[in-house]
Parts: sequence; structure tokens; C-alpha cells
Amino acid sequence: MASRSAQKKREFFLALVRKVGPLPTSALASAESPPRELVRSTQDTSVQLATRVPKNLHRALRLYCVRAGVSLMEFVMQALEEKLAREARQNRRRTRAD
Repeated sequence: MASRSAQKKREFFLALVRKVGPLPTSALASAESPPRELVRSTQDTSVQLATRVPKNLHRALRLYCVRAGVSLMEFVMQALEEKLAREARQNRRRTRAD
């Protein structure tokens, strides 16, 4: 028999599916845990990042990731990479202008 915590998670997920609609298969696979090859490939090179965000932003982010079929980790990593690349481009432009 599933624990209460697992049952609550399942109920939450099912309610989310009813509200959002059908989910891509990739979202269902990533809802439980990341693929083993991803865990192995990132274990040695990754660090854990803990941060606080407003509850409404976190909820919107989770819903976006479910709809897009990407994991929260993948989304955050890509967003950080894009932001750093954009900042680097802006800094290069400023340096050239000076």
C-alpha cells in the first residue's frame, strides 16, 4: 500500500492532469525521476542549487515544464545558460563601444 505522502502526490498530479489536459509522454516519464544516464552523467560535474522563489512563480514554472515536457532542472539550466550568454554579449558590445 502506498504511503500517505505518495498518495497525496498522486492525487495532486492527477488533479494537475485534469486541469492542464493530456501530458506528453516525456513529461510522464520525467515526473517520477530523471533518467539514470542523466543522473550518472551529471553526478560528477553538477552541484545542487537551492534558492527561494515566490510560490506563484514556482507554480507557473512547474505548469510550464509539464506542458512543455521538460524537467524543471533542464528548464532552469537552459534559462541560466541563456541569461549568462545574453549578459556576455551585452558586455562585449559595451566594451567595443568604449
